[in-house]
Amino acid sequence: MIAKSNPVETIDEHTGHLLEGFEYLKNLYGDRFSDNELQLIKLAAVYHDCGKSNFNFQKMIRKKANISFSEDELKFEKDIEKMYKSINNGESVPHGFLSPAFLNLSELESEFCKEDIRILINAIYFHHTRDYSFTDREIKNMVDEDLKKRLKVNLQSRYFGKVYINQKPIEDSEWIKFAVVKGILNKLDYWASSDRRVPIEIKPDINDKYIGDVVEQKIDTCNLRDVQIYMKNNQNENLVVIASTGIGKTEAALLWIGDYKAFYTLPLKVSINAIYERINKEYGCPKDKLALLHSDSFNYLLEKENELSTEKNNLTRKLAFPLTICTVDQLFTFVYKYRGSEILLANLKYSKLIIDEIQAYSPEIIGKLVYGLKLITDAGGKFSIITATMPPIFEYYLNKQKINYIKPQQVYYSPHKNRHLISLKSGDFEYSDIVKNSKSKKVLIICNTVRKAQETYENLKGSNVFLLHSKYIQKHRHLLEDKIMDFTSKNNNNVGIWITTQIVEASLDLDFDILYTEMCTADSLLQRMGRCYRKRDYLEQDPNIIIYDTRNGVGKEPGKGVYDSYLYDRSLCYLKKYSDRLFKEEDKIDYINDVYSTQDLINEKFSGRIEKAILECRNIVPGLYDEKEAKQKFRDISSVSLIPDSIFNKINTGGYFDNLIAGLQNKYSAERTKAESELKSYTVSIPGNTNKRDRKPICGNVVIYRTSLKYEFDEKTLEGRGLLNEEESDNFI
Repeated sequence: MIAKSNPVETIDEHTGHLLEGFEYLKNLYGDRFSDNELQLIKLAAVYHDCGKSNFNFQKMIRKKANISFSEDELKFEKDIEKMYKSINNGESVPHGFLSPAFLNLSELESEFCKEDIRILINAIYFHHTRDYSFTDREIKNMVDEDLKKRLKVNLQSRYFGKVYINQKPIEDSEWIKFAVVKGILNKLDYWASSDRRVPIEIKPDINDKYIGDVVEQKIDTCNLRDVQIYMKNNQNENLVVIASTGIGKTEAALLWIGDYKAFYTLPLKVSINAIYERINKEYGCPKDKLALLHSDSFNYLLEKENELSTEKNNLTRKLAFPLTICTVDQLFTFVYKYRGSEILLANLKYSKLIIDEIQAYSPEIIGKLVYGLKLITDAGGKFSIITATMPPIFEYYLNKQKINYIKPQQVYYSPHKNRHLISLKSGDFEYSDIVKNSKSKKVLIICNTVRKAQETYENLKGSNVFLLHSKYIQKHRHLLEDKIMDFTSKNNNNVGIWITTQIVEASLDLDFDILYTEMCTADSLLQRMGRCYRKRDYLEQDPNIIIYDTRNGVGKEPGKGVYDSYLYDRSLCYLKKYSDRLFKEEDKIDYINDVYSTQDLINEKFSGRIEKAILECRNIVPGLYDEKEAKQKFRDISSVSLIPDSIFNKINTGGYFDNLIAGLQNKYSAERTKAESELKSYTVSIPGNTNKRDRKPICGNVVIYRTSLKYEFDEKTLEGRGLLNEEESDNFI
């Protein structure tokens, strides 16, 4: 029986490759699975493709491979074809729907409980995502009239009654185990179907040392800070650790990983890119052990490394690396339980997960993260939350979901406790003061919306000023990100002004001399302060943090605008007592605890948004959503990718654009991926939509539109406002 046509491979040979991958995975991470789980995974691997022996599949695959049937094999051809034609979509029945017929249910019932058998059947049945549906009688006919007749083996068709039906919910405990079995089956199948030149999992050791050992060696054990010692000593625990910016949280997290595979998540792509480069360059973690995963990661690596192997991209997407730096939406969409999401939870079962800067997420995403952490820990995975600020209301929900973790009694403060002297003002920025300070200092201005950032840039234009926000095409945004990192590096003595939105808030190692910022919610405000006097004490008399209460970007109702009005007002109210004095590290923790007090928030709409997200996830029927819907619902943002006309006209010369389009239609996935990535480098993504775009995409393969919206940027001087959108809502950052 043939399973693959190019090269030709029998079902037995293909199954053998899965079992080879299974043994490798078992030897590497088998201690993270129970014997029962390993048994079910192995059985799923053995039986998953048996359904490919059905007549229609064999007819199709043999035609591709130019292999004919014997006369004996065609004995029942007409009857079988008639039977399949009598069933709606019968000729296209997915092989996985028939594979469970080969299971010996009587033997299984003597060894496994009913739930385990149900899990095994469904892992095999749904191992490919297909939208077809059949009745019990139709499945029975296919088994009896095709497989039994032709193969002359003892098969059963009573498994169909155990198949998960989309309308019926499943207990989380059962879905978790199903996700582990099916997810690992999918991982094995993907690998077995590849060229298998690289193992199914890349070993986590680096010259017989793990990433934590390498980091510790670089730091020198004698110089480990308290937070780093704590996380190293508690590698077997789930952790919630609060530590000031610039105190070595990243290194602490890497020490906690131990010999595990790990995923390090951050809220913003720019900070993910920076951490990826830092782990590689500062700590010598080679890039064959390190992966970068977010929506623009392929393009970023293509730019930085000039030549990115498609093999590495595929391994990254298959979660094969020992350490992956990524956004939470690359992992946590499994909370929507769509077919195909199981591989995410299965990988997290035997991994460690680091969530850095959790306070940066909306209440809705916090709810999804909390629910996801519950599934991960119940599956056997481990997590640590490391953050400069941990709103108490978040911990309340971790505890309510009965997620086990430990938390050190102390907060790990920076040795530089007097970094910020703040002043709270009303009205707009004082531009003359900004210009004056920019003559001798590195000045950072953070605005709540792109529109305000662009207006501020216009007001200061010509004063050695640069602008960075989300509405530049990817290529130009990367240039600006590199520029701002260089501007604040230790060896750069230049002065001037950078105007940004909150895309610079989290985990970027920026260090400015003075910050002018619009007022925002407490969590964001403290992140913004972390970009100024990052690792030094402030000894001057004039404030180095000037905050303006503009209410720009504040929504009038929950979930609208950039910032929640209720939290904004609480943040402003509790900040007033710290104005015109040093805002010490201890003060910042008190400030967060006041603003996000569980007692005050538990009955408010903010808390209700977290609670609602948790309940929605818990009540989801597996298979209700597809992958595209799950990804959109996770962020709850619909967006559109645009190429400004001015950019399109530049690339549509000399055959360059035509070559990209040709690449998108290339039969080789490597060339298609590179062409798509290159094309995306000329796009800017905006939430929602705009009337000023073409009705049709620039080509059928990718959903990218031309737009007549004005776009400004000079690649030589790095000047310009980016995309100018008069339709802009208050949600643009």
